[in-house]
Amino acid sequence: MIRILLADDHGVVREGIRHLLEERNGFSVVAEAGTVPDLLAELRRTPVDVLVPNRGELETLAGRAGDPVELARGLEVA
Repeated sequence: MIRILLADDHGVVREGIRHLLEERNGFSVVAEAGTVPDLLAELRRTPVDVLVPNRGELETLAGRAGDPVELARGLEVA
């Protein structure tokens, strides 16, 4: 089972993506976040295999890290 975290500031978008993913075998949305602070908290608290952020959250995270590679290293929790 692939564990997914959805990050989007629009609940209806998260709901739609969740519905599409969970219709398929092998995918499970285990967490959702509507803000960057919520996203970071979920990443620390919930084991996930895949992060599905919207562009805004991704740009905000990348801007905070300054370097996408450093961002990925900082998000590693396993």
